[in-house]
Amino acid sequence: MNIYRVLFSNNLIAIIESLMSIIRYQPDFMNRILQTLEVLQRQLPEHLTESQIENIKKILKCKLVNFVKHSNNTNSNMIELLNQLGATPTEVYRFLF
Repeated sequence: MNIYRVLFSNNLIAIIESLMSIIRYQPDFMNRILQTLEVLQRQLPEHLTESQIENIKKILKCKLVNFVKHSNNTNSNMIELLNQLGATPTEVYRFLF
């Protein structure tokens, strides 16, 4: 059974929030979690509506931006993921500085 079939948008949002909390308190897991988030945003469940998908990506982008703004612990994977989520290079630069 494909795990994505039982995931609803609110579950995915809770997963994103949990993973971002782990990054905040356990930065050693950052690369692994960012890889997971990247896969998640590329392979969202097909049964979600377009608005749910947009909402999940918007929330993921907001969580990443918030982390970047309030942390000195940022890496290239996070910047790449922000770019994939629609952040322009100018926006990313503004978030970092």
